[in-house]
Amino acid sequence: GIAVVGTRSCTAYGEETAQAIGSALAETGFVTVSGMAKGIDGMAQRGALRAGGLTVAVLAGGVDICYPQSNLALMGDILLRGALVSEHPPGTEHRAEFFPPRNRIISGLTVATVVVEASSMRSGAIITAHHALEQGRDVYAVPGALNAKQSAGCLQLIEQGEAALLASPVGTRLWRAASATAGSSACAAGFSAADRDETAAGGQECLGRYSKARGARQDAQGSAQGRSAEAAAGLFKRRRTADCSACAAGGIFS
Repeated sequence: GIAVVGTRSCTAYGEETAQAIGSALAETGFVTVSGMAKGIDGMAQRGALRAGGLTVAVLAGGVDICYPQSNLALMGDILLRGALVSEHPPGTEHRAEFFPPRNRIISGLTVATVVVEASSMRSGAIITAHHALEQGRDVYAVPGALNAKQSAGCLQLIEQGEAALLASPVGTRLWRAASATAGSSACAAGFSAADRDETAAGGQECLGRYSKARGARQDAQGSAQGRSAEAAAGLFKRRRTADCSACAAGGIFS
């Protein structure tokens, strides 16, 4: 899976970008993992669901308690096409001190973390990114306007070299890293980065090429097996003829 996280107080640009990333991940075959929070988290998960994908929500309380209540419908949709995960038993209320530790689970369940918007380096999204780095995962950040406070955290991650810049919903670098790490794409095993496109269409084309190549190999193997079977049948026929000739010469059938 890929984690997509960000601020609750996101901009319209952030909402649109988060949904686009969630949709692109779903179309490419990845699971979107987030915290079901208001803002970027919820929008990324909605994008994944609308594209017919799967999504996992990691909660800071019991899985039977919806937080925030405004995401009750989203919670129901996730139950139908995904999973709710928590380290706390059912009935546990969501408390402020539970959110920072929860973020390590979000990053730990994924091969890469994407930060869409974060207003400061103390935000939950940045904490998740730092957990990802500690866990040896890749981190990507979406660039934003220099004068937008919601972009401050992402720009700082990029400036400090802690995150790679994500220039499109599913960039080549993200596709390559996630596929190679998770082993979820045949492209990662058989084709170079030049063969992969930045979109789901590129991924599907690559998978099609892999399937075609695999089919060709299977056909070749089938032909080889067929020739082997024919050769074996011919050898059996020659041996049988020779045996019968020997029998006739010895008067067995006379």
